[in-house]
Amino acid sequence: MRCYIKQVWKLAQRRFYGYFTEDLGLDDFQVNTPFAGGPAKEIEGGLQLDSGELARFLGELFDIWMQRGYGSGVSLGPFDALIDHFIGRPARLPCIWKENCSNQFISVDAKGSVAQCDCWVTSYPEYFFG
Repeated sequence: MRCYIKQVWKLAQRRFYGYFTEDLGLDDFQVNTPFAGGPAKEIEGGLQLDSGELARFLGELFDIWMQRGYGSGVSLGPFDALIDHFIGRPARLPCIWKENCSNQFISVDAKGSVAQCDCWVTSYPEYFFG
């Protein structure tokens, strides 16, 4: 059974990666780590992800990207930025790895509201800048 589950996971990552690169023809896209935005009491217990399964998914996705895309010019964030950072090249690190994202990011939603980032613009409307 364990071997079967591994094969299913590998298929999921291959299909996920293939959807963006082959079906849509993208050569630059990003996988965001999941987070539960919004007031803590409203989302408490709402993000039920198994950390081990998520880690396996992202690890396998990274391996597939390294095999099929990295050397072919496909950028897959945040993996590409992390590699650049650790080998000393200029890197666009995601906000969660910045020393102070509020000094570097803003987000504008579809209604024109401006906030600190996409998390804030969607989750905390009472804190819009304007």
